[in-house]
Amino acid sequence: MDGGVTGKGFVKGKSGNPSGKKPIPIDVKEAFRAHTMEAKDTLIEIMRDKEAKSGDRVRAADIVLNRAWGTPEQSVAVSGSMASMAIDTSKLDTKSQEALLNAVVGIYGAQNTDDEETTDTD
Repeated sequence: MDGGVTGKGFVKGKSGNPSGKKPIPIDVKEAFRAHTMEAKDTLIEIMRDKEAKSGDRVRAADIVLNRAWGTPEQSVAVSGSMASMAIDTSKLDTKSQEALLNAVVGIYGAQNTDDEETTDTD
């Protein structure tokens, strides 16, 4: 079956992008880095602005905290009749985390809900 961007398909076992993602040119990085403090100030301004939408304030605060302290480690531990597993969800947004949880529950069901424990660790 033809596929891919060109309609010619992909060769099994061969990357569609063998050279990988092109690096950002140094001059472009330097141009953006020159605005780092202004971007930081903007985030803090939004975070403190009582007139801004609460979602914008929370997102700005989240970005500031993540830049200062790193993204919090998050995992989901499930026990009971299912095999124990830990899933690192630190790179997923809330919507993706919920989708993953729903998928796991959909696969394994909500068996033995008294025995199962879901934790969110710092």
